[in-house]
Amino acid sequence: MSSKSNDENAAIGVVVAVIAFAALFFFALLAFAALVFTVLALLAWKKPLRLGRFVITPDEAHAFVGRGLIGMALAPTFWAFCCILFGLPFEADYLGYLLIGGYTLGSVGIEILTADDEPPAAAPDHTPPPALPTPADKAPAPTEPFRFATWDDEEKPS
Repeated sequence: MSSKSNDENAAIGVVVAVIAFAALFFFALLAFAALVFTVLALLAWKKPLRLGRFVITPDEAHAFVGRGLIGMALAPTFWAFCCILFGLPFEADYLGYLLIGGYTLGSVGIEILTADDEPPAAAPDHTPPPALPTPADKAPAPTEPFRFATWDDEEKPS
């Protein structure tokens, strides 16, 4: 083998290692975000939680944690299916990573995919609605009864 080929292989190896490290770092960031958002969702489980201009409603909290739990169940199930289908050994050492990855992809991943450009929902307003007007508060009746105009009507001089 020539030294040029070895240099090219080493460069490709470095690029692959950098990409793998970036992917692991990105996964760690998403897993940490899932942990933080899950704590916030649990705080908003029964009543809305306001964080500055953002509001987390109980429905959003339930959906976030529910999607994470579904992902947590589906990831190992899919891996077991693939192991059976392709005749691979099921390594129990990776089960923790599958559970964390499934929860992260199910909660944060789906949240990222379904995010839209709408402004965040406002907190529910608990002020009572204004009272309905009583008959005494109604505006005075018009002095002239209403009638539809016709084409041959002319404006009245003021």
